[in-house]
Amino acid sequence: MENAFYQTKLNAYGVPLDNRADFTKLDWSMWVAAMGTPEQFDNITSATWAFADSTTDRVPLSDWTYTSTPTMAGFQARPVMGGIYAKLLMPESRSSKF
Repeated sequence: MENAFYQTKLNAYGVPLDNRADFTKLDWSMWVAAMGTPEQFDNITSATWAFADSTTDRVPLSDWTYTSTPTMAGFQARPVMGGIYAKLLMPESRSSKF
């Protein structure tokens, strides 16, 4: 349910964290993606990859980024980026129930 809503809000470089601003947290995005269907996972991770591949900010991967432009909002090289491995923690049978 929740992931279906996020798909309607997906921008070129991710899903906005909330409706107050055009930024996201990459670790949060990957946790959300891990709980979605395979198609939802692919959509969100593709947007995350697009950010990493297109950003002109030459710093370690930022976890606080904008979703309409490939620029960081702040934060870089923080331990929360372990969230990119969230899918590895989800049993396949559970990932499509959220």
